[in-house]
Amino acid sequence: TFGQFLTVLFIALGLWAFGVYIGNIPNFFLSGTLTFFDFGPVVLPYFAYVMIGAPILEELVFGKFILDRIHVYGEVTAAFASALIFGLIHQNSGQFFLAFFIGILFATVYMKTGKIIYTIIMHAIINTLGSVTGLLSLWKINVPPVYEYSAIALLGIIGLLIMIRSKNNEILAIKKNPCANNLAAFDSPGFAMMTVYTTITLVAADLLTTLMSLIIDGAI
Repeated sequence: TFGQFLTVLFIALGLWAFGVYIGNIPNFFLSGTLTFFDFGPVVLPYFAYVMIGAPILEELVFGKFILDRIHVYGEVTAAFASALIFGLIHQNSGQFFLAFFIGILFATVYMKTGKIIYTIIMHAIINTLGSVTGLLSLWKINVPPVYEYSAIALLGIIGLLIMIRSKNNEILAIKKNPCANNLAAFDSPGFAMMTVYTTITLVAADLLTTLMSLIIDGAI
């Protein structure tokens, strides 16, 4: 229902905000800033991809194509596996946690409803909110960090409170499959290679980012 959609959307925003703060703890202490998306060149086509293209592509790949093949191992295993790869593929800790948390939620919604359009829309809304300050910068409008951090924190608190109150909501209930070998979902050589590769690149990217921050700050 529309009410359930809004409930899950706010829960997704809460998990996103929580993931932003958890994943950006190292960045915050190094530079005092939070990292949301790597905007690259600040151009409209890139934002169009972030807000429209990425939600469609990522939900089809990490949602539909992966979950359709591994949900037989149990909804818990399938949600965790797809969310893990979704988080690792971002290759930075600033986005890993938020992607992992909402990845589990989106996987649950897709397995419960069978309709990927719901998660695509929610994904697009979240990416759009994460792009607001970058879009405003195109018109030379700079949002003070304190406003940005406060807005994210407020969304997080509201979303997490709704999640706590909705813990018995049927649409959020996922379960293991007692008749399947849950670990078998991770036995695929391709899945194992992807997990190892993305983990290594995530750690390497974080270490390089930290090193460059220290060099720029004159610490080393």
